[in-house]
Amino acid sequence: MFDMWVGIGGQWLLAGSAGFTLAALMVIALRPLLRKLNVTMAYRSWLLLPLTLLLVLLMPKLTPSAVVSTSSDIRVLGKAIYAGVTFALPQQNTVTTVVLSIWLLGALGCALAMMFQHRRYVAGLTKDHINNCLRAPDERSPALIGVWRPKLVLPRDFEQRFDAHEQTLICAHEVVHQRRQDNFWNALAFGVLCLQWFNPVAHIALRMMRSDQELSCDAAVLRSRPESMAAYAHALLKTQSVNMRSMFVCQWHFPH
Repeated sequence: MFDMWVGIGGQWLLAGSAGFTLAALMVIALRPLLRKLNVTMAYRSWLLLPLTLLLVLLMPKLTPSAVVSTSSDIRVLGKAIYAGVTFALPQQNTVTTVVLSIWLLGALGCALAMMFQHRRYVAGLTKDHINNCLRAPDERSPALIGVWRPKLVLPRDFEQRFDAHEQTLICAHEVVHQRRQDNFWNALAFGVLCLQWFNPVAHIALRMMRSDQELSCDAAVLRSRPESMAAYAHALLKTQSVNMRSMFVCQWHFPH
């Protein structure tokens, strides 16, 4: 029974990685065209990656009976050729078990590292009951934190660093993130990255997706405020500081 599930797990990991990589390369290839047409379209095109993994998961695999039958055939063939020494299936399953174990440890390590980074970010925040938001240390970027109930995070020097017009634009930017539930999609992207932690294409795709997410948000704000282009640019320049990166936080950073 264990050998059967190891075989199915190996099939899913191999097929899922191949499908994910092909889908990511296709989106990356089309990305320059999509960004010229509509940056929001480019951002939404990244949804193809988790959908590909889901489709691979739902595809029919070898049934338990087929796996058992295949195992029996290999043993019979081994006995016939090597005088009763059956080594083909155990050797194959041993390698698959080791590979799956390494993959699982890597996925757990990736998840724990990101959760630790997020906890470090949250530990540096304080509550601002007057303005109903969270406060980050000076010179940090404004952000939206949380998946289910996002909260606005403002640096303590927010009112001193930005004028009234820039403050309005920054809040409008974070409202767009909240309306589109971008932190939820970031969490989904993080989950996919954990599953594909060994795949360099996944890390490249994640950076590109976050960049498209921020540019799409910028475009949404400026569509309703085209006269604010200069003020928006000044606000962006004032936020280029060292940031604590987290997949559960929408922050202003260099992709802008």
